Amino acid sequence: MHHVCSTWLSSAGASLARCSIPSTRAPRPPIAFVGHTRNLHRYHTESYTLQARQLDSPSLFTKRAFLAPARHACSFGRYTTLAMTKQSTTGLAVPKEGRQVVLVKNETPVPCTQTSGDFLSSAPRGAYTTGRTVDRNAIFEFEFHVQRLVTSVKLMLEADGKSVPTNLLPVVEITTLRPQILASLRAAMRDYTAPGEIKLTVLITWDDEGGYDIYSHLVPLPALPRSPVKVMVKGAPRNNPAAKDTDWVRARKGLEDEKPADVNEIVLAAEGVHLFEGLSSNFYAVTKSGTVVTAGEGILAGTVRELLLRVCEKEGIPVLLEPPSLLDVGTWEGAMVSSTSRLATPIDKFLYSTEQGTQEVNFNDGPLTHRIAALVQDAIKADSTVVFE
Repeated sequence: MHHVCSTWLSSAGASLARCSIPSTRAPRPPIAFVGHTRNLHRYHTESYTLQARQLDSPSLFTKRAFLAPARHACSFGRYTTLAMTKQSTTGLAVPKEGRQVVLVKNETPVPCTQTSGDFLSSAPRGAYTTGRTVDRNAIFEFEFHVQRLVTSVKLMLEADGKSVPTNLLPVVEITTLRPQILASLRAAMRDYTAPGEIKLTVLITWDDEGGYDIYSHLVPLPALPRSPVKVMVKGAPRNNPAAKDTDWVRARKGLEDEKPADVNEIVLAAEGVHLFEGLSSNFYAVTKSGTVVTAGEGILAGTVRELLLRVCEKEGIPVLLEPPSLLDVGTWEGAMVSSTSRLATPIDKFLYSTEQGTQEVNFNDGPLTHRIAALVQDAIKADSTVVFE
Protein backbone atom coordinates (compact mmCIF):
# COMPACT_ATOMS: atom_id res chain seq x y z
CA MET A 1 0.00 0.00 0.00
CA HIS A 2 1.36 3.39 -0.93
CA HIS A 3 1.79 5.88 1.89
CA VAL A 4 3.49 9.21 2.39
CA CYS A 5 5.23 10.16 5.62
CA SER A 6 7.14 13.27 6.60
CA THR A 7 9.20 13.85 9.72
CA TRP A 8 10.45 17.13 11.11
CA LEU A 9 11.45 18.75 14.39
CA SER A 10 9.13 20.81 16.52
CA SER A 11 10.31 24.03 18.13
CA ALA A 12 11.08 22.06 21.27
CA GLY A 13 13.25 19.69 19.29
CA ALA A 14 10.94 16.69 19.60
CA SER A 15 10.45 14.45 16.59
CA LEU A 16 7.05 14.88 14.99
CA ALA A 17 5.82 12.28 12.55
CA ARG A 18 2.68 12.34 10.44
CA CYS A 19 1.45 9.84 7.91
CA SER A 20 -1.08 10.31 5.13
CA ILE A 21 -2.54 6.86 4.59
CA PRO A 22 -5.17 6.08 1.97
CA SER A 23 -7.91 3.70 3.02
CA THR A 24 -8.79 0.66 0.95
CA ARG A 25 -11.31 -0.79 3.33
CA ALA A 26 -14.81 -1.29 1.98
CA PRO A 27 -17.88 -0.12 3.91
CA ARG A 28 -19.05 -2.62 6.46
CA PRO A 29 -22.20 -3.31 8.43
CA PRO A 30 -22.62 -1.16 11.55
CA ILE A 31 -20.85 -2.24 14.72
CA ALA A 32 -18.92 -5.08 13.02
CA PHE A 33 -15.14 -4.88 13.47
CA VAL A 34 -12.78 -6.05 10.76
CA GLY A 35 -9.52 -7.10 12.40
CA HIS A 36 -6.04 -6.83 10.95
CA THR A 37 -2.92 -8.73 12.07
CA ARG A 38 0.75 -7.90 11.78
CA ASN A 39 2.26 -9.42 14.98
CA LEU A 40 3.19 -6.27 16.86
CA HIS A 41 1.13 -6.49 20.03
CA ARG A 42 -2.23 -7.67 21.22
CA TYR A 43 -5.00 -5.82 22.94
CA HIS A 44 -7.21 -8.13 25.02
CA THR A 45 -10.82 -7.64 25.96
CA GLU A 46 -13.39 -9.93 27.54
CA SER A 47 -14.71 -11.31 24.27
CA TYR A 48 -12.03 -10.89 21.64
CA THR A 49 -8.39 -10.18 20.89
CA LEU A 50 -7.42 -7.38 18.55
CA GLN A 51 -4.02 -7.31 16.93
CA ALA A 52 -2.50 -4.03 15.78
CA ARG A 53 -0.60 -3.65 12.57
CA GLN A 54 2.19 -1.27 11.59
CA LEU A 55 1.68 2.40 10.83
CA ASP A 56 1.63 1.85 7.05
CA SER A 57 -1.94 0.60 7.18
CA PRO A 58 -5.19 1.16 9.14
CA SER A 59 -4.31 0.24 12.69
CA LEU A 60 -4.67 0.64 16.37
CA PHE A 61 -1.87 2.59 17.99
CA THR A 62 1.33 0.60 18.40
CA LYS A 63 2.87 0.54 21.83
CA ARG A 64 5.63 2.82 20.59
CA ALA A 65 3.18 5.44 19.30
CA PHE A 66 1.08 5.18 22.46
CA LEU A 67 3.96 5.65 24.89
CA ALA A 68 6.35 7.95 23.06
CA PRO A 69 6.68 11.51 24.42
CA ALA A 70 6.86 12.92 20.88
CA ARG A 71 3.63 13.58 19.01
CA HIS A 72 2.52 10.92 16.54
CA ALA A 73 -0.39 10.94 14.15
CA CYS A 74 -1.59 7.43 13.46
CA SER A 75 -4.41 6.04 11.35
CA PHE A 76 -6.65 3.47 12.94
CA GLY A 77 -9.86 1.82 11.82
CA ARG A 78 -11.13 3.20 8.53
CA TYR A 79 -9.70 6.71 8.52
CA THR A 80 -9.46 8.27 11.95
CA THR A 81 -6.38 10.26 12.94
CA LEU A 82 -5.54 10.93 16.59
CA ALA A 83 -2.52 12.68 18.10
CA MET A 84 -0.85 11.23 21.18
CA THR A 85 0.96 13.88 23.19
CA LYS A 86 2.33 14.59 26.62
CA GLN A 87 0.16 17.68 26.65
CA SER A 88 -3.01 15.78 25.74
CA THR A 89 -3.96 15.24 29.37
CA THR A 90 -3.66 18.93 30.24
CA GLY A 91 -6.76 20.09 32.07
CA LEU A 92 -7.92 16.62 33.07
CA ALA A 93 -8.68 15.93 36.72
CA VAL A 94 -6.18 13.17 37.51
CA PRO A 95 -7.67 10.57 39.85
CA LYS A 96 -5.55 8.74 42.41
CA GLU A 97 -6.08 5.44 40.64
CA GLY A 98 -7.81 3.86 37.67
CA ARG A 99 -7.98 4.49 33.94
CA GLN A 100 -8.93 8.11 33.42
CA VAL A 101 -9.25 8.14 29.61
CA VAL A 102 -11.10 5.47 27.62
CA LEU A 103 -11.96 5.47 23.93
CA VAL A 104 -13.86 2.79 22.05
CA LYS A 105 -14.72 2.61 18.38
CA ASN A 106 -18.14 0.96 18.22
CA GLU A 107 -17.35 -1.65 20.91
CA THR A 108 -13.61 -1.96 20.26
CA PRO A 109 -11.12 -0.33 22.69
CA VAL A 110 -8.63 2.13 21.15
CA PRO A 111 -5.63 3.45 23.15
CA CYS A 112 -6.03 7.17 23.83
CA THR A 113 -4.72 9.82 26.23
CA GLN A 114 -6.51 12.83 24.76
CA THR A 115 -8.95 15.23 26.33
CA SER A 116 -12.40 15.20 24.75
CA GLY A 117 -11.64 18.48 22.95
CA ASP A 118 -8.38 17.17 21.48
CA PHE A 119 -10.10 13.96 20.43
CA LEU A 120 -12.87 15.82 18.60
CA SER A 121 -10.41 18.22 16.98
CA SER A 122 -8.28 15.42 15.54
CA ALA A 123 -11.07 13.01 14.60
CA PRO A 124 -12.81 13.06 11.21
CA ARG A 125 -15.79 15.35 10.82
CA GLY A 126 -18.91 13.98 12.41
CA ALA A 127 -21.89 14.57 14.68
CA TYR A 128 -21.19 14.51 18.40
CA THR A 129 -22.71 15.12 21.78
CA THR A 130 -21.19 15.50 25.24
CA GLY A 131 -22.92 14.32 28.40
CA ARG A 132 -22.28 13.54 32.04
CA THR A 133 -23.02 10.78 34.46
CA VAL A 134 -25.06 11.16 37.61
CA ASP A 135 -24.08 8.79 40.43
CA ARG A 136 -21.86 7.10 37.79
CA ASN A 137 -24.60 4.72 36.63
CA ALA A 138 -26.94 7.22 34.96
CA ILE A 139 -26.58 9.75 32.12
CA PHE A 140 -28.20 13.14 32.41
CA GLU A 141 -30.78 13.65 29.63
CA PHE A 142 -29.68 10.50 27.78
CA GLU A 143 -32.68 10.50 25.43
CA PHE A 144 -32.00 14.14 24.57
CA HIS A 145 -28.45 13.18 23.53
CA VAL A 146 -29.71 10.41 21.24
CA GLN A 147 -32.16 12.81 19.60
CA ARG A 148 -29.43 15.44 19.22
CA LEU A 149 -27.19 12.99 17.36
CA VAL A 150 -29.99 12.02 15.00
CA THR A 151 -30.80 15.67 14.34
CA SER A 152 -27.16 16.65 13.87
CA VAL A 153 -26.49 13.90 11.30
CA LYS A 154 -29.54 14.97 9.30
CA LEU A 155 -28.64 18.67 9.45
CA MET A 156 -25.04 18.03 8.43
CA LEU A 157 -26.10 15.96 5.43
CA GLU A 158 -28.65 18.61 4.48
CA ALA A 159 -26.04 21.37 4.75
CA ASP A 160 -23.79 19.36 2.43
CA GLY A 161 -26.63 18.97 -0.08
CA LYS A 162 -26.86 15.22 0.42
CA SER A 163 -29.71 12.85 1.14
CA VAL A 164 -29.44 10.09 3.73
CA PRO A 165 -27.83 7.02 2.12
CA THR A 166 -29.35 3.63 2.89
CA ASN A 167 -26.40 2.52 5.01
CA LEU A 168 -26.80 5.58 7.26
CA LEU A 169 -30.46 4.94 8.04
CA PRO A 170 -29.56 3.20 11.35
CA VAL A 171 -28.12 6.47 12.70
CA VAL A 172 -30.96 8.78 11.68
CA GLU A 173 -33.64 6.83 13.54
CA ILE A 174 -33.78 6.91 17.34
CA THR A 175 -34.99 3.31 17.63
CA THR A 176 -31.96 1.95 15.77
CA LEU A 177 -29.32 4.44 16.99
CA ARG A 178 -30.12 4.22 20.70
CA PRO A 179 -29.06 0.55 21.19
CA GLN A 180 -25.84 1.18 19.24
CA ILE A 181 -24.92 4.11 21.48
CA LEU A 182 -25.70 2.08 24.58
CA ALA A 183 -23.50 -0.79 23.37
CA SER A 184 -20.60 1.56 22.65
CA LEU A 185 -20.89 3.43 25.95
CA ARG A 186 -21.16 0.23 27.96
CA ALA A 187 -18.08 -1.18 26.23
CA ALA A 188 -16.19 1.98 27.19
CA MET A 189 -17.49 1.83 30.75
CA ARG A 190 -16.15 -1.71 31.18
CA ASP A 191 -12.63 -0.34 30.76
CA TYR A 192 -13.12 2.88 32.73
CA THR A 193 -12.00 2.48 36.34
CA ALA A 194 -11.28 6.00 37.59
CA PRO A 195 -13.45 7.21 40.50
CA GLY A 196 -15.99 10.02 40.36
CA GLU A 197 -18.44 11.28 37.77
CA ILE A 198 -17.66 10.94 34.07
CA LYS A 199 -17.72 13.23 31.05
CA LEU A 200 -18.90 11.24 28.03
CA THR A 201 -18.50 12.20 24.38
CA VAL A 202 -20.21 10.22 21.61
CA LEU A 203 -19.09 10.86 18.02
CA ILE A 204 -20.62 9.46 14.83
CA THR A 205 -18.49 9.61 11.68
CA TRP A 206 -19.32 8.39 8.19
CA ASP A 207 -17.89 8.23 4.67
CA ASP A 208 -19.26 8.77 1.18
CA GLU A 209 -19.95 5.05 0.78
CA GLY A 210 -22.30 5.00 3.78
CA GLY A 211 -19.99 3.26 6.24
CA TYR A 212 -20.10 4.74 9.74
CA ASP A 213 -18.56 4.37 13.18
CA ILE A 214 -19.64 5.31 16.70
CA TYR A 215 -16.94 6.45 19.13
CA SER A 216 -17.38 6.76 22.89
CA HIS A 217 -14.80 8.79 24.82
CA LEU A 218 -14.78 8.86 28.64
CA VAL A 219 -12.78 11.14 30.95
CA PRO A 220 -13.28 12.41 34.51
CA LEU A 221 -15.91 15.13 34.77
CA PRO A 222 -14.21 18.41 35.77
CA ALA A 223 -15.22 20.08 38.99
CA LEU A 224 -17.67 22.97 38.76
CA PRO A 225 -15.95 26.33 38.09
CA ARG A 226 -14.81 28.12 41.22
CA SER A 227 -15.52 31.75 41.94
CA PRO A 228 -14.62 34.24 40.61
CA VAL A 229 -15.97 33.06 37.23
CA LYS A 230 -14.90 35.41 34.45
CA VAL A 231 -16.60 35.49 31.02
CA MET A 232 -15.78 37.72 28.05
CA VAL A 233 -17.60 38.65 24.84
CA LYS A 234 -15.71 37.98 21.61
CA GLY A 235 -16.41 36.56 18.16
CA ALA A 236 -19.54 36.10 16.08
CA PRO A 237 -22.22 33.36 16.18
CA ARG A 238 -21.56 30.21 14.15
CA ASN A 239 -23.26 28.84 11.06
CA ASN A 240 -25.73 25.94 11.39
CA PRO A 241 -25.68 26.11 15.21
CA ALA A 242 -28.37 23.46 15.71
CA ALA A 243 -25.99 20.78 14.38
CA LYS A 244 -23.41 19.46 16.83
CA ASP A 245 -20.69 19.30 14.18
CA THR A 246 -17.00 18.63 14.95
CA ASP A 247 -16.13 21.31 12.37
CA TRP A 248 -17.20 23.83 15.03
CA VAL A 249 -14.71 22.32 17.51
CA ARG A 250 -11.93 23.09 15.03
CA ALA A 251 -13.34 26.48 13.99
CA ARG A 252 -13.51 27.78 17.55
CA LYS A 253 -9.94 26.79 18.36
CA GLY A 254 -8.60 30.23 17.43
CA LEU A 255 -10.86 31.89 19.98
CA GLU A 256 -9.99 29.28 22.59
CA ASP A 257 -6.27 29.82 22.02
CA GLU A 258 -6.74 33.57 22.49
CA LYS A 259 -8.78 33.16 25.68
CA PRO A 260 -6.88 34.37 28.75
CA ALA A 261 -6.14 31.69 31.33
CA ASP A 262 -8.42 33.28 33.92
CA VAL A 263 -11.43 33.45 31.57
CA ASN A 264 -13.86 30.54 31.86
CA GLU A 265 -15.87 31.13 28.68
CA ILE A 266 -16.23 33.33 25.60
CA VAL A 267 -19.71 34.46 24.57
CA LEU A 268 -20.44 35.07 20.88
CA ALA A 269 -22.20 38.27 19.86
CA ALA A 270 -23.95 39.26 16.64
CA GLU A 271 -22.99 42.79 15.55
CA GLY A 272 -21.04 42.98 18.79
CA VAL A 273 -24.23 43.53 20.77
CA HIS A 274 -26.65 40.58 20.73
CA LEU A 275 -25.41 37.69 22.87
CA PHE A 276 -26.20 34.23 21.56
CA GLU A 277 -24.14 31.47 23.20
CA GLY A 278 -20.71 30.55 24.48
CA LEU A 279 -18.10 28.49 22.69
CA SER A 280 -19.31 25.46 24.66
CA SER A 281 -22.22 26.79 26.68
CA ASN A 282 -25.56 28.57 26.65
CA PHE A 283 -25.76 32.12 28.02
CA TYR A 284 -28.39 33.85 30.15
CA ALA A 285 -28.93 37.33 31.54
CA VAL A 286 -31.04 37.69 34.69
CA THR A 287 -32.70 41.09 34.99
CA LYS A 288 -33.20 43.04 38.17
CA SER A 289 -36.95 42.73 37.55
CA GLY A 290 -36.69 38.92 37.76
CA THR A 291 -36.71 37.76 34.13
CA VAL A 292 -34.30 35.29 32.52
CA VAL A 293 -33.28 36.39 29.02
CA THR A 294 -31.66 33.86 26.65
CA ALA A 295 -31.54 33.35 22.89
CA GLY A 296 -34.32 31.15 21.56
CA GLU A 297 -32.91 30.65 18.05
CA GLY A 298 -29.49 30.65 16.42
CA ILE A 299 -27.97 28.51 19.16
CA LEU A 300 -27.36 24.89 20.04
CA ALA A 301 -29.84 24.20 22.83
CA GLY A 302 -27.96 22.23 25.47
CA THR A 303 -29.30 19.65 27.87
CA VAL A 304 -28.72 21.85 30.92
CA ARG A 305 -30.46 24.74 29.15
CA GLU A 306 -33.54 22.56 28.68
CA LEU A 307 -33.52 21.71 32.38
CA LEU A 308 -32.99 25.34 33.38
CA LEU A 309 -35.99 26.43 31.31
CA ARG A 310 -38.14 23.72 32.91
CA VAL A 311 -37.00 24.82 36.37
CA CYS A 312 -37.97 28.41 35.57
CA GLU A 313 -41.38 27.31 34.33
CA LYS A 314 -41.98 25.23 37.46
CA GLU A 315 -40.90 28.08 39.75
CA GLY A 316 -42.90 30.72 37.87
CA ILE A 317 -39.78 32.62 36.77
CA PRO A 318 -40.45 34.56 33.52
CA VAL A 319 -38.25 33.71 30.53
CA LEU A 320 -37.73 35.93 27.49
CA LEU A 321 -36.42 33.95 24.49
CA GLU A 322 -34.33 36.54 22.69
CA PRO A 323 -30.60 37.28 22.65
CA PRO A 324 -29.62 39.44 25.63
CA SER A 325 -28.30 42.83 24.53
CA LEU A 326 -25.14 44.48 25.83
CA LEU A 327 -27.10 47.74 25.70
CA ASP A 328 -29.16 46.39 28.62
CA VAL A 329 -26.32 45.13 30.81
CA GLY A 330 -27.06 47.84 33.38
CA THR A 331 -30.48 46.26 34.01
CA TRP A 332 -29.07 42.82 34.90
CA GLU A 333 -28.68 41.52 38.43
CA GLY A 334 -26.47 38.75 37.07
CA ALA A 335 -25.71 36.36 34.23
CA MET A 336 -25.02 32.64 33.81
CA VAL A 337 -23.51 30.09 31.47
CA SER A 338 -24.65 26.48 31.36
CA SER A 339 -23.14 23.28 29.98
CA THR A 340 -22.56 19.64 30.86
CA SER A 341 -19.53 20.37 33.03
CA ARG A 342 -20.66 23.75 34.36
CA LEU A 343 -24.34 22.95 35.03
CA ALA A 344 -25.70 26.48 35.62
CA THR A 345 -22.77 28.66 36.69
CA PRO A 346 -23.29 32.28 37.81
CA ILE A 347 -20.83 34.78 36.29
CA ASP A 348 -18.86 37.00 38.67
CA LYS A 349 -16.95 39.15 36.17
CA PHE A 350 -18.33 40.00 32.71
CA LEU A 351 -16.05 41.65 30.14
CA TYR A 352 -16.98 43.23 26.81
CA SER A 353 -15.49 45.78 24.43
CA THR A 354 -16.79 49.22 23.49
CA GLU A 355 -15.34 52.18 21.62
CA GLN A 356 -14.08 53.39 24.99
CA GLY A 357 -12.21 50.13 25.62
CA THR A 358 -12.87 46.99 27.65
CA GLN A 359 -15.70 47.23 30.16
CA GLU A 360 -15.91 44.98 33.22
CA VAL A 361 -19.14 44.37 35.11
CA ASN A 362 -19.01 42.73 38.53
CA PHE A 363 -22.15 40.84 39.49
CA ASN A 364 -22.44 40.70 43.27
CA ASP A 365 -24.32 37.55 44.23
CA GLY A 366 -27.59 38.20 42.42
CA PRO A 367 -30.15 36.26 44.51
CA LEU A 368 -32.28 34.96 41.62
CA THR A 369 -29.24 33.99 39.56
CA HIS A 370 -27.82 31.87 42.38
CA ARG A 371 -31.23 30.44 43.23
CA ILE A 372 -31.69 29.17 39.66
CA ALA A 373 -28.20 27.68 39.67
CA ALA A 374 -28.95 25.78 42.89
CA LEU A 375 -32.30 24.53 41.60
CA VAL A 376 -30.70 23.19 38.42
CA GLN A 377 -28.03 21.35 40.39
CA ASP A 378 -30.71 19.75 42.59
CA ALA A 379 -32.81 18.66 39.59
CA ILE A 380 -30.29 16.78 37.42
CA LYS A 381 -30.83 13.38 39.06
CA ALA A 382 -34.55 13.30 38.24
CA ASP A 383 -33.73 13.90 34.55
CA SER A 384 -31.18 11.09 34.25
CA THR A 385 -31.46 7.61 32.77
CA VAL A 386 -29.71 4.60 34.33
CA VAL A 387 -27.58 2.99 31.60
CA PHE A 388 -24.74 1.28 33.51
CA GLU A 389 -24.92 -1.53 36.03
